[in-house]
Amino acid sequence: MRLVIPPDLIGRRDTKKNGEAPPSQVVAQLQNTSVYLLESVAIDVSATDIRRRANRGQSIHGLVSVRVEEYILKQGLYR
Repeated sequence: MRLVIPPDLIGRRDTKKNGEAPPSQVVAQLQNTSVYLLESVAIDVSATDIRRRANRGQSIHGLVSVRVEEYILKQGLYR
């Protein structure tokens, strides 16, 4: 992150304020904004894969949001 954030946007780290995250969790302070890295799980999936799975009657749970999954199933899309 520090390599892609312009140096003039990075502010001084002030960890004395109440309610702030511990310094180890803060990636950068950007002019009154904190940037945090969050752990996530990336899935290599494409819209074609989702349509193909839906067409075959296979589960798409976890590949799209719950609302999108419900809409696809309710509307019978890709069948």
